[in-house]
Amino acid sequence: KMSGLFMVGLPLLKKYFFQLQRLLAMHMPHLCNHLAQQGVEPTIYASKWFMTVCICNFPFSTVVRIWDIFLAEGVKIIFRVALALLKLNQDTLLNESFESILETLKQAPSRVESDTLIQVALSFKLKNKTLKDIETEWWAQSSSAM
Repeated sequence: KMSGLFMVGLPLLKKYFFQLQRLLAMHMPHLCNHLAQQGVEPTIYASKWFMTVCICNFPFSTVVRIWDIFLAEGVKIIFRVALALLKLNQDTLLNESFESILETLKQAPSRVESDTLIQVALSFKLKNKTLKDIETEWWAQSSSAM
């Protein structure tokens, strides 16, 4: 399944960005609006998180824990980690503009304690049905755009 991350046009990655954007709007609408106003989209900050399954910029102890969950539940943990990083940095991000937001998000994985990140990530109750519903919406939008 993950091969779609590296296919021409990056179809799987585009779907993940769409899903993350929708999840952010559901869980943190104020932050979602602020990031949109600043022109910050998941394509800018979440590529490495999805393409490397959270290896880049994360401490090894955190990577091991994320991968343990990834092997058990799949990509859902990457959405949860992304939402957790955004939530843990929400107050800072809401007071920043474009360049500062990108720097905060770049540094976020290395600045958060592993236990805290995993605890907050797992606090997001993310159902497979929710991801599937957002995927269906993405397919509908993608096919109508063609």
